[in-house]
Amino acid sequence: MIKVVRNTLVSLALDEVNKEKNGIAELKNLIEGETAIIAAKDINPFKLFQIIKSNRINAPAKGGEIAPKDIMVKAGDTPFKPGPIVGELQKAGIPAAIEEGKVVIKKDKVVVPAGEKISPQIAQILTRMEIYPLEIGINLKGMYENGIIFTPDILDINRDEYRDTVKQLLSIAHLQMLSLSSILNADALDEDLKKKIGK
Repeated sequence: MIKVVRNTLVSLALDEVNKEKNGIAELKNLIEGETAIIAAKDINPFKLFQIIKSNRINAPAKGGEIAPKDIMVKAGDTPFKPGPIVGELQKAGIPAAIEEGKVVIKKDKVVVPAGEKISPQIAQILTRMEIYPLEIGINLKGMYENGIIFTPDILDINRDEYRDTVKQLLSIAHLQMLSLSSILNADALDEDLKKKIGK
């Protein structure tokens, strides 16, 4: 269930629920802008975060938005036919040229660095090039479960990388165990030899 509510109401509700669910009131520190509450049962925060993240979609810029990350135009062919578009691209700082009857981008170019404002001119060109730099979806601030508050930086894990790291650590532990076992066996063998030699 998702419910959009006023921030003051959320704060009051968190204070009230904090009597039964210790620590949940700490979510008040994450309230900013328009707020929605998601109540989920029988799903852990990591799975819920992945569901929310996978439902984000790319959207075109209109101009005036802040670039969430570096916006890059990649080198290569474009869908444009030769014409005034070459000048428009060059005016926007994009190294464009005509080659073999096609408009091409000569090299990769960051047109808007992360954190900077996207101009209407750049937004229009990006849309024409079908580059949609914005993401639309739920912007998760935090989740609460069993007295712990999880923030996106904790929840955003790559499951494949995590699985590979665990496998690697298990392999290292296994090798160390074998190494220790052979050291212990060598010590026992050494003691046995000393007894037979009579030392």
